[in-house]
Amino acid sequence: MTHTPAPTQPTVPSEETDGLVCAFLLDGQGDARQVGWDEVRSWTPDKGEIWIHLDYTHETSARYIREDSGVEPIAADGLLATESRPRTIDFGTAVQVTLRGVNLNPGQRPEDMISIRCWIEPGRMITTRHRRLQSIDALRQRVTGPAKPKSVTELFHLLADRLSARVDDAVSAIDETVDELEEAALDDATASGRGIERELGRMRRRAITLRRFLAPQREALNALQVGVGPFTDRERAHLREIVDHNLRILEDLDATRERAAVVQEELMHRASDQMNRNMYMLSVVAAIMLPLGFITGLLGINVGGLPLSHSANGFWIVTGALVILVAIQVYFFRKQKWL
Repeated sequence: MTHTPAPTQPTVPSEETDGLVCAFLLDGQGDARQVGWDEVRSWTPDKGEIWIHLDYTHETSARYIREDSGVEPIAADGLLATESRPRTIDFGTAVQVTLRGVNLNPGQRPEDMISIRCWIEPGRMITTRHRRLQSIDALRQRVTGPAKPKSVTELFHLLADRLSARVDDAVSAIDETVDELEEAALDDATASGRGIERELGRMRRRAITLRRFLAPQREALNALQVGVGPFTDRERAHLREIVDHNLRILEDLDATRERAAVVQEELMHRASDQMNRNMYMLSVVAAIMLPLGFITGLLGINVGGLPLSHSANGFWIVTGALVILVAIQVYFFRKQKWL
């Protein structure tokens, strides 16, 4: 009796191959399966909704987007652009959206935000990136998890929500750091706070860099609420919540940046006051020593006729006179409230 081998399932790459990071076919009933290039190229709307995630730097990805995908040429340029900023371009029933997410890769700075470019049309979403984005990793886990999204527009909503949540975490981390630095500056009121001031400057730069992308990102998401793209009214209401979330993030970011600036100014005033006090004390000491230096210099000239030059007690007499002079100066300075 011969054994008939079981049919083998087609191998679908779990990691990036020739620019295809991942692709999932959704059946609209809460189920999804991962597919490869063959099914991506042969996809038609009757096969279900599909999410295609590409690395735009690969030649295979660029060729697919420009020649095989049917994407509008302007949108194709946006999906493959090396430099981009958050924006939304309306193509009627389709839309091209460029967003940014915080960089949480090891050894990277969160404010060095990673661009994610999206093409959303009925039944298909194409996203492109070069550097790895953890929000996309979380979205892939959601697609393969128990609570799978049923449409690509729902996928986009989840992506936008995760991008906002991770930005919120980054802004909260900056806010907590500023809180700690502010508390440290107030606890040690006598310190100049040079190290604290440098760290506050770093936090302000991080906040400015984040805001540079978050402000246009809010506008890009806001544009999706006015009938742009294939979103339903319910999905637009969810997007409105994300826009409001981004607005709160921007407000928190501005408040954190202003607080950092106030603490920096306080530290600068403190350092300036300390320097002024030091200069004032040096000026008082110089004023006291000036007549003493003049008298001792005058008595040190090598000419005849100097008083007490032949007296055995001349040194002590001059020293006593100088002490009395200092006492008179101190009394005068105190009376004038200079000391």
